Amino acid sequence: MDRIDSSENELSAFVLEPLAGRTRTRLRVGFFGKSPLLLLAFLVVFFAHASHPALAGAFLNQTQSAGASSVSTAGETAIAEDATTIYYNAAGMTLLQRPEISSTTPIIFLSSQFQNAGTTAGLGDAAHGSNGNKKQSFTIPSIFATLPLSDRVTVGLGLFIPFGQANTYPDNWVGRYQLQKTSLETIDIDPAIAYRLTDSLSVGGGIDVQYAHIVRNNALDLGALCVATIGPNPCAGLGLGPQGADGRQLVTAANWGVGVNVGLLYVLDDATHVGLNYRSAVRHDLAGTAIFQIPAIAAPLTAGGLFQNTGVRSSLTFPDVIALGISHKLNDRLTILADLDWTGWHRLSQLNVDFANPAQPDETLPLHWKNSIRFAVGGIYSITDNIGLRAGVSNSLELD
Repeated sequence: MDRIDSSENELSAFVLEPLAGRTRTRLRVGFFGKSPLLLLAFLVVFFAHASHPALAGAFLNQTQSAGASSVSTAGETAIAEDATTIYYNAAGMTLLQRPEISSTTPIIFLSSQFQNAGTTAGLGDAAHGSNGNKKQSFTIPSIFATLPLSDRVTVGLGLFIPFGQANTYPDNWVGRYQLQKTSLETIDIDPAIAYRLTDSLSVGGGIDVQYAHIVRNNALDLGALCVATIGPNPCAGLGLGPQGADGRQLVTAANWGVGVNVGLLYVLDDATHVGLNYRSAVRHDLAGTAIFQIPAIAAPLTAGGLFQNTGVRSSLTFPDVIALGISHKLNDRLTILADLDWTGWHRLSQLNVDFANPAQPDETLPLHWKNSIRFAVGGIYSITDNIGLRAGVSNSLELD
């Protein structure tokens, strides 16, 4: 596999992208409400844009509400402010006294730069092309609804985007032989239920019915392949020089997978809540197609059956997440929040792409993701009953 080097690390790296470029700007803007008119408007936006990818915590999206985003998701495992507790901790639904609908559509503006520090092409020679600086924007909508059935039982339903990422680079980008476009799109349907065991302890859980769709598009250095298999002189006669006769490979694959989530909420008193939540890993056995575009001068390279449109299969397991949170109301105006999350990224050690065409060599993409912990702290200061100031900060650390 060709090699990409850079002096910077990619903060926005999607699992299929072993490339580099630093995220410069991240801005979130959201709306948050519970009215029927807002719900109708949201549904129009959601189904028009639900395929847009998300970006948060590598490609894990924890921004499921404007309120959670404003405190960097601190304390969301415990506070249970609204129906989005279905995502953060389903047990928190028992604290909601009436039916609720919560929706949000954050907009992410992303600017990144890639600085080439020795990218190589197929024969180990220096790859030629642009650095691939880019700006992107996309939305990550979600909607949640809860309904109390009694003073002990509450049910809910969530529709959200748990994972996602997209990167698109120009055709002449220096890393085009690794990728030019990659995207991961997911949708999660999460029916949930919560039960109040005692006045202090509640339990909740749900089933995650999850759809995943992956796209990977990259250039093929057919000139380098020709030189490596036939020799430089015959290839020069055909007009096939390294980095001079590029083809294209487009792989798309999709799958439905199922996972579970379970949570506990303990109410120490009216001021203090402690929550614990687990969202399981979800395995996707992906199936799709590989489409090749080969220039006419490179047609001799396909004589042995290479580069024919074919089916593909792969598997991808999204990580499990364990979250522990606390919310504590210091007084009538100030609430402090904290969360500690663990994410099992070790499940993404590599990605195998198996082609149905026996003449096409299978691909193995090393990923080497490592588990991480994330700590978030924040607070809410109520100026009036309807106006509050919210702030939070979080930091993630990679574990060896």
